[in-house]
This record gives sequence, structure tokens and C-alpha cells, in this order.
Amino acid sequence: MVVAVSALPYKCPAAPYEAALLLDDELRRRGVRQATELDLYTPEPAPMPVAGPVLGAAVTSLLEAKGIRFHPRSPIERFEPATAELILGDGTRAGYDLLAAVPPHRAPGAVRDSGLANEAGWIPVERSTLQTAHERVYAVGDVTTITLTNGKPLPKAGVFAHAQALVVAREIAAAFAGRPAPSGFDGEGFCWVEAGARRAAFALGDFYAEPDPALDLRRPGRFWHAGKVLFERSWIGGSLERRLARAGLIAGGRLAGFRVTL
Repeated sequence: MVVAVSALPYKCPAAPYEAALLLDDELRRRGVRQATELDLYTPEPAPMPVAGPVLGAAVTSLLEAKGIRFHPRSPIERFEPATAELILGDGTRAGYDLLAAVPPHRAPGAVRDSGLANEAGWIPVERSTLQTAHERVYAVGDVTTITLTNGKPLPKAGVFAHAQALVVAREIAAAFAGRPAPSGFDGEGFCWVEAGARRAAFALGDFYAEPDPALDLRRPGRFWHAGKVLFERSWIGGSLERRLARAGLIAGGRLAGFRVTL
């Protein structure tokens, strides 16, 4: 089995690593893990490099503990379905029986042709207000690009899109009301990393910190996995902030300590 990242950037930096860990868990559940080779190829130098070396090393350790062979700095030139191989940039061929690949991510054509996008197809925005190069024109979420102090782009993650949308809504409301705009997007975010066996790691912190994002990683456990499930159900079932606030997971718009009854 091969999990592969075909190009950068892609949505949800943790997703390929979660996929590999979940595949490992399913193979163990079926009793065939020892008969299976599981590899992960990515052009990244380490898992989730934007989050810094500590988080990258922690995820690498998770992969190693499960016997998942990790191949960083392995850009993929092309896939050859006829021979069930992927061809790396240096010409190396890697075969597979089952491939789980992240395809190249591109902004929609309407965005690329809008006159707002850069050469790569993403919309540069001011990091606090989310305003584009045009006055009173904003962009949020995955179509945007925000360069961090370390030169890496802000991850394309839903938690940031949500926070950015709230900031822009308040900016527009303040403009109509003729009052100063409230505080802008602060770069704070969080994410879970599925580790299999109903366990998850949890990371949160400030992506606008200098010189690198300052994140705190909580070790994988069932507690954090329960929080992830609640987070997902909140999105599916209605207002995220209202449900998380009712559950005691956020206070004042910020993530608080989890209080979950299991």
C-alpha cells in the first residue's frame, strides 16, 4: 500500500499521515498487517513542515512506531496506473497494489481568472483583515495565500477558513456601521491527527508566531479522539461555535480545555 502526496500545497496538512495511520489500524484489525508493506511518499521535508520541527518529529515517530516507511523529499513526477507504479523525480519507480494519492490542488477557474489571483492561482490577502489588493474586496479560506514569517504558506485548513470568515463579516459590519473594525485574524488554529485505534493527537497554537509557528502537541489518546468526533458532529449538526460553547470547548471565541463525558 502506498500513500502519496502528488504536489504542494494541499488541503489539510495532516491528512496523508492520518490516512497512513488509519490504514495501518485497519490492517491490524483484519490481522494482515504483517503481510503488508505500507509506504508514504511526499515532497515535503518532514510531516506538516509549516508547524515546525517538533511537530514534524512527533508525527514521524508515530509513523515509525507503526512500521510505516516514510519517504520525505520524494517529489512525484507521474503515476502509471497501467503498471501500478509511481515515478519519482529522480526516476525511481515504486510499485503498489493499492494507492491512496492526494491529487494536485488548484483554485477554481473562476478564482484563477478573476484578476485577484497570483501566478500560482491563489489570492494573496492581508494577513489580518483578509483584504485583497483591491479595496473592500476580501477573500477567505482555501483560495487564499498568506505567507508566514518563516516563508511557508498558512495551511489550507477549515479551522482557518471559519475564523477568517468571522473576521471579514465583522469588518464589513463595522464599515456599514461607521465604526472601527474589531480585531483581525490572529493566525491561531488547531487540528487533530488521527492515530488509529480510536486515538488522536491534538495540536494547537499560533501560526503567526515568529520565527516559526508556536504549537503545542498533545499525545495521542482516546480523550482527544472524542473531542474530534464532537467537533465533526458540531459541523454536521449546526452552528459550530454554539455547540462547542454549550459543550464547554470554547470560551470567548477561543479553544478551552475539553470537558467530555465518556
